[in-house]
Amino acid sequence: MPITSRVFIIGNGPSLKHTPLHLLEGEASWGVNQVHMIYPHTSWRPNYITCAEMTAGGEDWFPKIWAAVKVNPQAKIFARDDAWWWTSEMEQYDVTRYNACTHHDIVDTGNHIYFDQVPEEWHFPQICKFGGSVPMTIQLAVQERWYREEDDPDKGPTGKFDEIYLLGCDLGHQPGKENHFHSEYAGHRPINLKTAKWRNMANTMGHELALKSSPIPIYNATPGGSLEVYPRVEFNSVIA
Repeated sequence: MPITSRVFIIGNGPSLKHTPLHLLEGEASWGVNQVHMIYPHTSWRPNYITCAEMTAGGEDWFPKIWAAVKVNPQAKIFARDDAWWWTSEMEQYDVTRYNACTHHDIVDTGNHIYFDQVPEEWHFPQICKFGGSVPMTIQLAVQERWYREEDDPDKGPTGKFDEIYLLGCDLGHQPGKENHFHSEYAGHRPINLKTAKWRNMANTMGHELALKSSPIPIYNATPGGSLEVYPRVEFNSVIA
């Protein structure tokens, strides 16, 4: 395992195509959902993976993920316990199933956000689904530090991560544009202007919730993009 006290959480935005991920070798890093689609273009492999999205890659999405997991067996896998795609095959792997709340459902099929139901803070031990996969992964990274079983409750957390850096978290969904690093990432599910608007709003609010709730500082090292909730840092300066 990496010896650094920081972790890089890797989103799946288009900027990932231009991010030198190989520089993360030796760092603690955390991929999300279909991050395996970047593997043919880099030697980097994450130490952790969150399987949080239910439908991003269509009906064959999860078999593809498991094919990728098998070539990256050292990664610790986290998966939602309400996932419809849980299969007996998953029991063969050391998968951590986490309990997620229903806050994701305050965004309805008509792309309406019930603002009166937006959570005001995280509510551990449940993971808050509001805001999407990356905010959920941020919570899991925090829990890895603050709620590990081997931590002595009398002494407080011994700590695994003291800083969180985001990469590939572009935000700014737009209809008719590539909103992921791969054109086939969610090609079966095109978005319109209204969908893009609520996604950007809900995701931004999820990150604002993370900034407010996280006991660990979070920085955005994504080159470009529209996520301005966190302090910006240059990836090359951080990795140097």
